[in-house]
Amino acid sequence: MALPMASLSFGRKRVLITGCNGNLGQKLIAHLLSLKSCDLILLDKDAHCKVELPTRRTAKAEYHQADLRTIAASWTSKLKGCDVVFHFAGQDLHPAYDWSASCESLDITANVLVQTSLANVKRVVIASSWHVVGGCKDSGEIYLTSDRDNVISADHPACPGTQWFSGFRLIDSTPYGVAKLAEERLAKSLAEANPTSAFVILRLGWCQPGDNLPETLSPVGCQVEEDGTPGEVEGFTNSAWGSGEPLEDQQFLAEWFRNTWLSNHDFCSLCRKCIDARLPMSLKGFFIVNGMSANDGSRWDLQAGKDLLGYTPSDNVSRVRLNSVSGMENGGSNGHGVRGRIGSGVPELQRSQSTSSSAGYSIDDWVMVG
Repeated sequence: MALPMASLSFGRKRVLITGCNGNLGQKLIAHLLSLKSCDLILLDKDAHCKVELPTRRTAKAEYHQADLRTIAASWTSKLKGCDVVFHFAGQDLHPAYDWSASCESLDITANVLVQTSLANVKRVVIASSWHVVGGCKDSGEIYLTSDRDNVISADHPACPGTQWFSGFRLIDSTPYGVAKLAEERLAKSLAEANPTSAFVILRLGWCQPGDNLPETLSPVGCQVEEDGTPGEVEGFTNSAWGSGEPLEDQQFLAEWFRNTWLSNHDFCSLCRKCIDARLPMSLKGFFIVNGMSANDGSRWDLQAGKDLLGYTPSDNVSRVRLNSVSGMENGGSNGHGVRGRIGSGVPELQRSQSTSSSAGYSIDDWVMVG
């Protein structure tokens, strides 16, 4: 017998995004604007939106400055009538942040989630992180076994935080992972208390700012500069490729971090599925999915995303490489609904193997990596 399903109403959706000026927010804004099927309400602490917003009626978007650390009618009133809220906001969002930032991020999330529940928002999508179960990396219980069927599923017991050597110091993501876990548990409680709202937890992998190319991933958990060396990211600096670690550990770090990769295309696809999916009512409005690309050798189980949302990632960190992209200076679409000039660069891989497109830019064909 088929399970009862819940879906949003047909027609244009009213979608609110917190933390819209961040890496994920900017990518999702551009994607949704290109689809022209949503009215966007955008919230961030900055005075202005970092994405150029259209003035035409076919792609309505409005930006509001909001300090989510305090509850105020200036932003809570924007929740009224929303079909979906994407919650990306936080304080100094990076796995290396300290307990102070962890507490502030949790305060922000608590404010947003409680207010969405009070406003009876139908669907709330929360950007959590694989760091909620990051302890799998350090324990070796799953990832270091030879059994490839032993995977990290969306319902794996929480073991927040992991450690790695940046080249200068030991990084510990426990404060980050604990905050994300607390946010998930709050969402679960609110889902049980308010059956009109559904909360979708995305345990996202590594989606770098800008182009987010596989070749800019590094074993020490930061982006690689153009000269091939890791650079300074979000307040801490990495030396070249995890120097100071034994070679075996460097190889393990490389495999672990690369297999958490989430391409821009797959990220946007996952978010779109969160809007469109019919969710089973039997799960009481609380859903967790892993959000990574289809990376070879990965232990991250993506089945829950497929079953609940219809999410089937198409990119693979081991098989895709983008050599060059040109002609995106004017913010043209790349065929996946993600524009150029988002954040620090073009945020999407072009999936066609043609050397040209109607968007007016050209790319080199993909080449195999590894």
